[in-house]
Amino acid sequence: MLVHDALRQEHVTARLRSVSYETYKARKAQWDERLSEGIQRKRFNRDPAAYLSDLEQLWAGLSC
Repeated sequence: MLVHDALRQEHVTARLRSVSYETYKARKAQWDERLSEGIQRKRFNRDPAAYLSDLEQLWAGLSC
């Protein structure tokens, strides 16, 4: 919905071109982190034992 609204705005391409790639990358990383947090929260709420088991396995693999 928001994308369609944005695409109908005047001068949208000029506004997009005015943003540096570094700024875009930083904002995208923030957005991806935010989405990742939500996904992790949903996985935990759905099955806490499985989520924690996966974390323990990940931790064990990193510490070896």
